[in-house]
Amino acid sequence: MKLSAFRIRNFRSIVDTGWQKVSPDNITCLIGQNESGKTSVLEGLNVFYTGNITEDVLRSDMSLPEVSCRFSIHRGRLLDMTENAGPELRELLSETDTLELTRYWLADFTSSVRVSGEVSDYLDSLEDAWRLYLGEIGTRVVIESDRIKRDETQITELADKRRSLEVAIREAGRKGKRKGFLGLIGPGSPEKEKGITDLKGKLAETVKQIDDLGRR
Repeated sequence: MKLSAFRIRNFRSIVDTGWQKVSPDNITCLIGQNESGKTSVLEGLNVFYTGNITEDVLRSDMSLPEVSCRFSIHRGRLLDMTENAGPELRELLSETDTLELTRYWLADFTSSVRVSGEVSDYLDSLEDAWRLYLGEIGTRVVIESDRIKRDETQITELADKRRSLEVAIREAGRKGKRKGFLGLIGPGSPEKEKGITDLKGKLAETVKQIDDLGRR
């Protein structure tokens, strides 16, 4: 692994160097006037490796430094170092011959290193896709939860209706002679039998509705 380019931001006098390439022949010159930032570049590259900074490297706006280094690597080396890579990531890593790392600092001067560049962009795209997927799933869960609540309410109402019909059928069988009840005349009369049959039909329909809702 060999350093091929660097970028330093918010370090001493440096606002942003932009990406600067390192000579492939191992000889890179820094040319500039006094106080132009040559030493700051070397110190910035050094703290990329050590991770150690002090307050005196901060700029006047107190923005925290970031130092990025791009390394040339053997093609496929990243794939060898990666476990359980999916097909798309395997294809990307098998063709990648550069690795870009960025060290960044927090307010307490501790630091971390993250992968940046092409690999990072790919991983970010997966994260965005995952967030979209979770958002869709969340919406579906809310819709399904609302449907279940409506079904529960409807099942409760149908269960009450079923109980009322069962009571009505029993009452029709016992008190069919009572004048005016369901328009029935007497036990075994066609009118009474029809009334009970109608009630049983409504009961069967209600039971079917409850079963259908329970299977959804």
